[in-house]
Amino acid sequence: MRFLVPTILLLVGVIAASADENSFAKAVKASLVFQDSPDPQNKFPHVLKVYLRLENIHDSNVTWSGDRVTGIVAELLDSEGKPVPQPSGGSAASIMFSTQFYMLPYGSRLDWLISHGGISMRQNAQDSYILVVGGRGWVVPIADAKSYFLRIRLHGRPWVGQGARIPLDMKAKESPILLDMPPTSINITQNVEQVVPPNGP
Repeated sequence: MRFLVPTILLLVGVIAASADENSFAKAVKASLVFQDSPDPQNKFPHVLKVYLRLENIHDSNVTWSGDRVTGIVAELLDSEGKPVPQPSGGSAASIMFSTQFYMLPYGSRLDWLISHGGISMRQNAQDSYILVVGGRGWVVPIADAKSYFLRIRLHGRPWVGQGARIPLDMKAKESPILLDMPPTSINITQNVEQVVPPNGP
C-alpha cells in the first residue's frame, strides 16, 4: 500500500507532462522553410538556411523554453528515406548555447532561424549547399536538393515563461519533445520574414 501513492503520483505526472506536450503541438501549426543564402564569412557560396515556421492557432499566447542548438535534433534523409551520413567535420563545433524563453503571441507567426554556421567542413561546396541544424551538418548537392528530406524534432519545456525554474543538469535532448515533424522536402523559397522570438513573460 505504501508504494501505491508514489506510483499513482508518478503516473499522474507522466500523464500531465504528455498532455502538455501534446497540447503544445496542437497549439501551433509547424512547417519548414528553406532559403539559399551566401555565407557572411565567404567560406561557402551556398548556405541552406532553415526556418521553423510556427503559426499560433491557440486561443492565447504560446510559450516554451529550449535551446536552438542542442534542443533541435535534425536528420537528413535521401530519396529512399535513408539517413544521409555527415561528411568529415560535419558536426557542430564550439557553439555557444543556452536555454532561452520564447513566446508566440496570439494570432502571430514566427519564422525561427534554426540553422547556423557553427561548423567546420573541409569540402569544396561550389555546387552544393552547406546545411547545419542543431548539432549536425551536411553537404547537399544543389542539383539534387529536392530529392532530400529534413526531419526535425524540437525538445523543450512547454507552457513556461521567463523566471521558470529549469533543472541545471537537464540536457536539452532529455527534455520533452514539443514537435516531431515529418520529413520535409527541401524546396527553396525566398518568402521568409525573419522575426526574433520575443522572450516570454
